[in-house]
Parts: sequence; structure tokens; C-alpha cells
Amino acid sequence: MKNEFQVTKELYMSWGKENMRKGSRVKFRILWSFTAVLLVVFILLLNMSGDGRAYLYVYAVTMMSYCIYRAFFRDLVLTASQYRRNMKILDGENWIRTIEFKEDEIVSTDGNVTIRTPYSEIAGMRDDGNKIWLDTKKKMVIRLYKDKFVGGDFEKFKKFISVKIGE
Repeated sequence: MKNEFQVTKELYMSWGKENMRKGSRVKFRILWSFTAVLLVVFILLLNMSGDGRAYLYVYAVTMMSYCIYRAFFRDLVLTASQYRRNMKILDGENWIRTIEFKEDEIVSTDGNVTIRTPYSEIAGMRDDGNKIWLDTKKKMVIRLYKDKFVGGDFEKFKKFISVKIGE
């Protein structure tokens, strides 16, 4: 049984957006946003005090811009950069990802790159709508889609993976 789908830029970017909504990432976004607000208050106080030291304004605006970048844009910029690197490695704008479920391991193939994951490394499974995530003990994830199974369906896969990971 396997799960096979085409990885497009839109799909890859959606994975980056999913990661931005994870618990620790949300906390950092709040922290960076709060810091940006404090810098805005600092700029307003500087303006009201009549202190004409331009370097303080430049510093505060630069730091505020950096905080906004870190809070809202950094992860998307990094995801786009990763996608471009993968395009070069895999020789194409879109590629096929195949996750094959063998007897003793999961074999993930993206073009000419193959990763083998023993079932003992799988910590659990989550699903939501059409998406399935196999969480590994190394805090990585194997993404699957319920409608992309070949040689089986989600129910058959669910029974198979439950036996393999002991759930």
C-alpha cells in the first residue's frame, strides 16, 4: 500500500502555513508582535519628548521592522526558499512524493531522494479532514492524504498502521 501525490508550490507553502500555527510558533509570534508594539510606544514617547536623536528613531524603526518580519513573514520566506532548493535537487517545479508502507518500514521517495523510517520510530497518528500526520519520535512528521492511497484506502491503512505502531 502507498500514498502518492504531487507536491506543488501551493501545497508546499500550505505546509509552512500549518507550521506557523503550531503552539510554540504562536507563542513566538505573540512575543515578536508584543515587542513591535513596545517599539511603537518607544517611538511615540521619543516623538513626544522632542528628543531629536535620529539614531534612536532609526534603531527603533529597524527593530520594529525586524520584529514584524519575524512574527509574520520569516517562516513563509524560509518555506519558499526550501521549495526552491528542493526544485533544484529534484529537477522540477512539481514532483511526485510516494510514501510506501512495506512490512518493516515506511519508504518516502521524492524524485531521487529516499528516506526510510522504521515503524518503531512512529510515535502516533493524527488525522483531520483529508490530512493524516504520522508523528515520529524525532519530532518530524510524515504527511499523507486520505484520498491519495494506492492499493488500499484510509480504513485499510488505519488498521495496518495501528498494528505496526501498537495503537
